[in-house]
Order: sequence, then structure tokens, then C-alpha cells
Amino acid sequence: MKWDLTNYYKTYEEFRETLEKAKELVESLKGFEGKLKNEESLKEFYNKMIEFYGYEKLYLYAECQMDRDQRNTKALADMQEIMYLFNTFGELINVFLCITPYLTNSAFSRPGIIEKTLFCSP
Repeated sequence: MKWDLTNYYKTYEEFRETLEKAKELVESLKGFEGKLKNEESLKEFYNKMIEFYGYEKLYLYAECQMDRDQRNTKALADMQEIMYLFNTFGELINVFLCITPYLTNSAFSRPGIIEKTLFCSP
């Protein structure tokens, strides 16, 4: 079966370029460890986190490539790379959103600000 995947990415090279940008974004999130102590850094972290969600079509493209031909080792490798990237992102988000000591004694200790900003429960 031959699916038209150009609605995701026009070329395989465009897919790879986008994947590299997503990797760079995840790496940049690691730099926020211990730095979520003010409103500006929290906003920047949050914006980068939201930006990453725009990369979901990487997964869709790779999955469709793999489903077209299960013997395609390049597609399988791409899918594994994306799964690793998304897992890494998920782990980072869990660490940053569930460890509130970064926010203690800061502007974010006001009632409701954490919930509004980070979707944490009170």
C-alpha cells in the first residue's frame, strides 16, 4: 500500500530536519532544572513545552512509514528514535511539573498560580 504522506512532510529530509529541531527543543528543556524560580523562566519553559506538542505529526509520519512496509528498517529506526524522544519529553515534564520545591518561596507560591500555569492539582 502506498499512502500519500506529503500532508505531514513533503520529503523525508523535511521530516528529519523537523525531528532534529524537536530534539534540540527537548535538550533545551533540560536546562530549566533548578531555574523555575521566577515568572519569566516559568513562562519560557511552559511555551517550549507547548511548542513540543506541535511535533506530534513526527510520530504520525513515522508510524505511517513503518505501517506501509514492516520490513523497512529505516522507518523502524525512525519510529524508535521518535518514541525515545517523546519518552524523554514525558519524563522531563513529569519531573518539572511534579516537583514544586522549585516554586517554593517565589512569585508562584500565590494561591492558584501553579494550578493555572502548570495544570497541577492544589
